[in-house]
Amino acid sequence: MNLTSIHQPSYLPWQGLLNKIQKSEKFIVMDGVQFLDGGYQNRNIFLDKNFSVHMLTIPIEKKNYFDKTIKEMRIADKRWQKKHLRFLMQNYNRHPYFGEILEEIEPIYTKEYTFIADILIDSMIVLFKLFDIKSTIVLQSDLEYNKESKKSDLIFELLKCSDSKNYLSGTGAKSYQTEEEFEQRSIKLFYQEFKQIPYEQHKNSAFSEGLSSLDLLFNVGRNSAHNYI
Repeated sequence: MNLTSIHQPSYLPWQGLLNKIQKSEKFIVMDGVQFLDGGYQNRNIFLDKNFSVHMLTIPIEKKNYFDKTIKEMRIADKRWQKKHLRFLMQNYNRHPYFGEILEEIEPIYTKEYTFIADILIDSMIVLFKLFDIKSTIVLQSDLEYNKESKKSDLIFELLKCSDSKNYLSGTGAKSYQTEEEFEQRSIKLFYQEFKQIPYEQHKNSAFSEGLSSLDLLFNVGRNSAHNYI
């Protein structure tokens, strides 16, 4: 079945999002919606060497950001790359697969970026490669649709203009969408079913869930990582 999923771009996303994308033939990146302050678009969770949760955040220019789409948001401080890379090297360098994974992700910490969407999408693409995800990526900003559409109507517009008939949704959308709405538009609605599988985190006695998928890669390597999404 050819499923389509839709989600905002995310910085080195967790396994749950990768699971939804991996199950989809087509993934629409919502870069044309408003930036969500406090969400997981420009940040994600990692562990430091003491197994404490640490948030890595890409700083953004917030002036008038309510009037801008994700695609239009600019990075505020270009020192973030050195800070993030230094954190990863200091806290993950003794993990079993650190070397092989660092080689793959290091380019996103040396490439020059101006807009937040570019780094978010690049970070997702490198994870797609490491997890062997073959889904076709479509940018919302490349599609022609009614720009005034919101929530469910926006989803319908994006599915229509991308010629998608089977939609894989996250369960959080149940609060504002119904199966009847999709049936009226001849679209089959499916909900993602995902439960994170615990994995051995380097010398961590208790499993910490909900981290960036980079944590998984450093611990189990690229050859095994796909078994966890």
